[in-house]
Amino acid sequence: MAAILIVDDNEQNRYFLEALLKGFGYETLSAENGVQALEKAAECLPALVISDLLMPQMDGFELCRRWKAHPHLKDIPFVVYTATYTEPQDEKLALSLGADRFLIKPLEPNELVAYIQEELDKASARNESEALDMQDEPEEHHKEYSQIVARKLDKKVRQLEAEIRERQKAEDALRKSEERFRLVAETATDLVYEWIPESNQLTWFGDIDKALGFAAGEFPHTAMAWTKQIHGEDQKRLFDFQDHSGSQAEPVVDRYRIAKADGTWRHWVDKAAPAEKINGKVVRWIGACVDITEQKNLEAQLYQAQKMEAVGQLTGGLAHDFNNLIQVILGYSDLVLWDKALSSAQRKNFEQIHKAAKKASGMTRQLLAFSRRQVIRPMYVGLNDLVTDMLKMLQRLISEKVSVEWKPYKNLGAIHADPGQIDQVLLNLCVNARDAMDNQGRLSISTMNIDLNEDFCSMNPWASPGAYVMLSVKDSGCGMDAQTLENIFQPFFTTKETGKGTGLGLSTVYGIVKQHNGFIHVESSPGCGAAFQVFFPRVEKRPQQRPANHEKYGLGGSETILVADDQEMLLDLTEHILEREGYTVLRANNGREAVSIARANENIDLAILDMVMPVLNGKAAMEEISRINPKVKFLFASGYSQEGVHENYVLQKGLNLINKPYPSEQLLQKVRDILDND
Repeated sequence: MAAILIVDDNEQNRYFLEALLKGFGYETLSAENGVQALEKAAECLPALVISDLLMPQMDGFELCRRWKAHPHLKDIPFVVYTATYTEPQDEKLALSLGADRFLIKPLEPNELVAYIQEELDKASARNESEALDMQDEPEEHHKEYSQIVARKLDKKVRQLEAEIRERQKAEDALRKSEERFRLVAETATDLVYEWIPESNQLTWFGDIDKALGFAAGEFPHTAMAWTKQIHGEDQKRLFDFQDHSGSQAEPVVDRYRIAKADGTWRHWVDKAAPAEKINGKVVRWIGACVDITEQKNLEAQLYQAQKMEAVGQLTGGLAHDFNNLIQVILGYSDLVLWDKALSSAQRKNFEQIHKAAKKASGMTRQLLAFSRRQVIRPMYVGLNDLVTDMLKMLQRLISEKVSVEWKPYKNLGAIHADPGQIDQVLLNLCVNARDAMDNQGRLSISTMNIDLNEDFCSMNPWASPGAYVMLSVKDSGCGMDAQTLENIFQPFFTTKETGKGTGLGLSTVYGIVKQHNGFIHVESSPGCGAAFQVFFPRVEKRPQQRPANHEKYGLGGSETILVADDQEMLLDLTEHILEREGYTVLRANNGREAVSIARANENIDLAILDMVMPVLNGKAAMEEISRINPKVKFLFASGYSQEGVHENYVLQKGLNLINKPYPSEQLLQKVRDILDND
């Protein structure tokens, strides 16, 4: 029996095909490339060649061309089996060179063997037909005919010899085939099994004990034991399949949950195919199980990230629209409250309006923080210093019945962050912990340097490799169940009673951490408290001194200020505030109008520009005004914008920004600071 020549530079691929074909009774030869294949064919003509395309020295295309051009090889079937060249033009080229069949990896074993046998049958029929036709061929083809007949006789002799050898070695060949199959199954990552429906006999080829977390030999290797491990909601599909397995002609794919020895659930994909039929009934199945739990976890994380991004875009847009409205309420309530003639009752009413506006302002800032659209002012800071500075305020916010433990890490690395934003992260985490402990318990705050490698991150998909500074906040509170953990970072999600929480605290933390290119991990279970670990990228820089806060509100002046805003209400408000303090104000409704006013007035000291305006935005207006009068200073006002004075929401160096909504005193202080800064 002539052999099948396997040509592939990948040793594992050659071994698999050899094991498969020998298991079906074929003899095999193998070669690593086209050159070796031709040498093998010269020594012993094969019955068929199955060849990969991408190989060193001589690839499959060149081998096919030479094969079909060779007078002794051209009639031997040439099957292409490739995983690299899979485009239609690749198939067209291979067939034009004479390939008899073009197959794309991977194929089911039975399907591949069927294709090979089909080509062998076609070649055999073709050779017999050609032999009959040769009687009418001209004399010049007699030599070729003789060669064909000689090859066929030689082939028959070899087949008879092979059959005799096969009969003598039948039992040994069967044993070796089973050993090869078992070796492939045990070294593969999948769990391979054989199932006999009639007797319900299940044979595993692979370590099923290890896969399910049992000790060696502890798990019964029976179909009944396996079925019991499958989740009750998934068992019905399995029973339906078993009931109709005899008449099922096509491969079956199912996904189910299966319990490990410790009670945890894993997600498996089970793919089975009919392996043997008797009188049209399937009597043997071969299947493979793959654990896809990690893939499912990654898919869930991707879905969560996409959901958070979508919610962030929505909340960011809402915050922008509300900021302009809140700015008007906040500003005009400031102006009214500055009136000393206001009666006590009137003042009380306006103070409530002002208080509500400030609360709304805080909520929009949190929404912007969550959506990562808040412009930040990062600097190189030491996390230990930030935590130490916050401790006094934290003690005031947290009940005396809560014990606060602070463990700073020695020689802690620096981070590149906005100090105010990091303060907000720590504050929100500690307030959340306080509420979880019902104002009594133990709160632990600590820091450390940590390096996460690829191995750790492969086991913990929430992490990314790199050098980090970690902030840890642990509490002894009530803890959280799995469902709560899945939702804690979503805006407006809260487990508190109505009216006792906005549901924005942890979503703000999430947004700030993400905007600083960090990540956050939470561990918690009911009754066992919670541990929040926040990771910020570590930098090799010396911490900078944090800017001091100035408390000089209400300072006026006599300078000339150009104000540009497309919102009439905001323009009126800003003009009123500035003129009340003695400034001369020039108004513009858009950036182009601001440039025209600057061209006509050389005495402008400061331009306050809204970021988003029609005709010409704030950044473009600044560039034109600077060319007209380089002495003009600038202050940008923004309720949140997609682009302008920042890159990825990090404020560009040398530019001044005030975020809407802002108190009137803050605007006046900012204006005075810029004008006084030479």
